[in-house]
Amino acid sequence: MNLTEPIAHGEAVRGLWRAAAAGRLGHALMFTGTPGTGRFMSASWFAAGLLCDGGPLRTGSMSDAWSPCGTCPACKKLQAGEAGGNHPDLLCIDPVAEGASEIVVSRIALRSGDSKDERVPMAAFLGLKASEGGARVVLIRETERMNESAQNALLKTLEEPAPNTYLILECGQPSRLLPTIRSRVLEVRCRSLTLDETRWAASRALEGVEGIALEELERFSILGGNSPGRGLELMRRGAPALLRVLEDLRAGRLDPASAADQIWQVEGKFPGERPLQRERERVRTVLDLALAEAERSLLAGLPASSGPAAPGGPLVDPVVARPGAGARAAGLMALSQDLGRNLDPSGVLVRALALVGAG
Repeated sequence: MNLTEPIAHGEAVRGLWRAAAAGRLGHALMFTGTPGTGRFMSASWFAAGLLCDGGPLRTGSMSDAWSPCGTCPACKKLQAGEAGGNHPDLLCIDPVAEGASEIVVSRIALRSGDSKDERVPMAAFLGLKASEGGARVVLIRETERMNESAQNALLKTLEEPAPNTYLILECGQPSRLLPTIRSRVLEVRCRSLTLDETRWAASRALEGVEGIALEELERFSILGGNSPGRGLELMRRGAPALLRVLEDLRAGRLDPASAADQIWQVEGKFPGERPLQRERERVRTVLDLALAEAERSLLAGLPASSGPAAPGGPLVDPVVARPGAGARAAGLMALSQDLGRNLDPSGVLVRALALVGAG
């Protein structure tokens, strides 16, 4: 587990620690907000602070500047091993690290005959006393991946919390959770980053990453909604090559059919266990890039007093107010919904490219 303070969200997390020290914090929280802006990092940092030997639960500290020390025995255990560390009082359920498409009920509650999963389910973990005299903490990444059975099991835990336990959820799509779950957690919304914060976060995201230029990551972070995490994901999905195809299509150097052929040939890491899932994610990436351009074109056409200026400068291509940008953006959003309804990705791509070419 990385104990680095999350960009832009440190003060919000410190406020939660102060509430915990004062005994005013509920047992369940859900970190939400724009994808790629540090939701899971913030949730992990908060969990580390709850378990640190010098933290607010152990010492009652109400400091405005406190952070997990990184050197005490608890912090060293948190930083060891996989994403969730090796602390006995932390259970991390991370479908991203595990390569799982969904979180199943066996990760939440142990039911006879459900699964041969040997991992300790959340309910069993929370039923034990803290090994090191502090709290028991469960950290769940992308909670929206829970299937219906898992969500119902989570709801039971939320309704009957064990003493001295904390459930820390990270969720990118709260609408996919049961309303009864959302009503029982404190939502901690991670705001979008400013342009300067995006640049700084992009430089930090590249630490230990080879083959990606900082200027390119900054560019796609901005296109991804000032989200360095999203920018890195776009680049891994082949966004630079996909964007070049869209630019050639807009400039008339390609027709929609030729553009579609090239898009299917672009190399990238698209998530999904089956080919159809990966095809859908490829088309979703194209839609996201095309929609980002349409929205920037709309902003460029507004008077200065009507809204924020579109990102410009050396990090992104110059933007002009293209005719029909509003209709194009609406059409692309409708196609995104079609893709979400599991329509044929090839058909969605053809219609999207026709919209882009018309602009």
